Amino acid sequence: MVPGDTIRVKVVPDIGFSMEPSPIPGDVLARVSDFRQKEILIGLNVSKLLFMGGYSSKNMFGLCTDYPALVRSVIDFAINNLNARILLVPHVAGARKARRAKKLFVASS
Repeated sequence: MVPGDTIRVKVVPDIGFSMEPSPIPGDVLARVSDFRQKEILIGLNVSKLLFMGGYSSKNMFGLCTDYPALVRSVIDFAINNLNARILLVPHVAGARKARRAKKLFVASS
């Protein structure tokens, strides 16, 4: 890039920030609210891309730690030491992933 060349450079937000949110079903809101009343509730966003080692599956981002082990240890610590409930928040979720997540959510209750 040539210094001062701003014609080809654009700054845009992540598409997720420009999308309209989908409404959360009332039963889900009620259950989350119930969890928050009874125990510590921790929302955790786990990156699938980092979890699988990047597109190459060989730690393509050069992480200095084993990301899956780190995620598991954070979850284990929160459950065993804080008696917390973990709410896994997907970074990207289409309809198929949302159905899968709902099944896990119902099964964990």
